[in-house]
Amino acid sequence: MEQKVDDSREALAHYFPEGGFEVEPITTGFSHTTLLVKAPSGSSILRIYLHHAPLEKIKQEHELLDQLNAQKGLSFQFPKVIPSVKGETIIKLSSGMHATLFERIPGSSPDFLNLEHWKSMGRATGEVLKVFEGVKVEGPSLATGLEMLYNFFSPCNREEFLEQVKCPAFAQSEGVELILKELDILEKALASMRLPTQVIHGDLHTNNFLVADGKVSGIVDLEISKSAWRVMDVATAITNFGPATDWMSCVDAFAAGFCEEGELTEEELKTLPLVMKTRFVTAFMGTLGWYSREKSEKPLFICSFTLQMATKVISWVNESGEAITQAFATRMKTRKEK
Repeated sequence: MEQKVDDSREALAHYFPEGGFEVEPITTGFSHTTLLVKAPSGSSILRIYLHHAPLEKIKQEHELLDQLNAQKGLSFQFPKVIPSVKGETIIKLSSGMHATLFERIPGSSPDFLNLEHWKSMGRATGEVLKVFEGVKVEGPSLATGLEMLYNFFSPCNREEFLEQVKCPAFAQSEGVELILKELDILEKALASMRLPTQVIHGDLHTNNFLVADGKVSGIVDLEISKSAWRVMDVATAITNFGPATDWMSCVDAFAAGFCEEGELTEEELKTLPLVMKTRFVTAFMGTLGWYSREKSEKPLFICSFTLQMATKVISWVNESGEAITQAFATRMKTRKEK
């Protein structure tokens, strides 16, 4: 905790050399430190990137934000970088980490029990896919199913993953058994599959939406944006239900909003349940790889949490896959017939 305080003070000295600011933690998110900054000039958001965030990825995120903020007519906002007194957009800290100050977007995390929020998130996701068609990012495009499975979060292969998963922390875990079973299923199902690709958000889960007055006001955390299957953004948005218990009602409301703005092909719709499961398998691979490299408490916690969520969501998708597809397909067909 002391390190976070020291890092935030060091970073903010580049923006407020006279002091006069207050800092409050923001609890959402696992990977980086996010703080609300209150100053006489207004509120802003300080983000301190963890060591595993390469400087080039941070620069790429900022370049993407510049492209997105140049778009006109959006119903919500993307983060805007605030330069320091000296014009810096990324601050190198003595701890080795980097920090950036962003304008604060009005709003808060969505209410998972409010179906109107789910509908608004669906509508915003459709809008996201459209606006991302016109932007570019550096790096290879993940065009095949196996690239989506093994390279989405961090490069990995089957042999490396099977070796990493033998670690004592996850030995004889029922969750790992499910992941390994699904890995075999997904490898076969995705082996020759190709779906429409474009630049996507890459981590468009519900905690990366902001809602104000019942509507999505902002979309944040674009650090892992890449060229990949566009349906992954839709799949990701309907895999984190928070305290909600009627998950199908959430998906149904989301689909109602998405189908007002978004477009998916028949093949994408049929593949949606598989991509939802791919999201969790590849997320577990990524966090397990992080833990295998660092062997520290934070990646172990995130990896364990990811595995717990994966077990619940994958089991539900296996039971409800057809209903999930139909929630989108029926509305998409109705819209086209009008």
